[in-house]
Amino acid sequence: MKGKFYRSVVRPAMLYGAECWAVKKTHVRHLNAAEMRMLRWMCGKTRLDRISNEVIQRQVGMAPMEDKLWEARLRWFGHVRRRDVDAHVRRCESITVIGGSRGRGRPRKNWKEMIRQDLGLLELTEDMALDRNLWKTRIRVAGYELGVVEVEPGVSWKQPPYFRVGARSAYTHPPQTLLLWDSTGLLLLSLT
Repeated sequence: MKGKFYRSVVRPAMLYGAECWAVKKTHVRHLNAAEMRMLRWMCGKTRLDRISNEVIQRQVGMAPMEDKLWEARLRWFGHVRRRDVDAHVRRCESITVIGGSRGRGRPRKNWKEMIRQDLGLLELTEDMALDRNLWKTRIRVAGYELGVVEVEPGVSWKQPPYFRVGARSAYTHPPQTLLLWDSTGLLLLSLT
């Protein structure tokens, strides 16, 4: 019950507007630390109990904060990409600021770079966003929260399974449901 409340009230408040953020690693660490403090408090555990963050997240049924950040960014990107080229959202996407002087050092990471990084991480292309259903299934992290885990394309379910949870890979306990996807994103096999 606490996990459902956290997922429906607290996390959306923490990630409000996250689809437009170009976050740094330090920002992700701060968000993750704040979330883990709340989850540990919710479970009645402290750092002194020496229980890892992954175990706490698994107990509560919570996907990692970083995965939810890129899910929000990619969801918004798909929405923008499916709009007409003449739509205001699409025109704003290509605006460049002229004038002014740039400071020293590396340019700041912008939203487009974050999207490119997220697409590479999940092995997606921009054109996949045009198919709404395919896009929705490929970027969704909620399977982790529901106990559903995808098997990597081409991996047999009889082998010691190499599970993919969002963008992270880990050997985990056998899930309740295994889904086998092909390279185009179509469901090939569902084992329960």
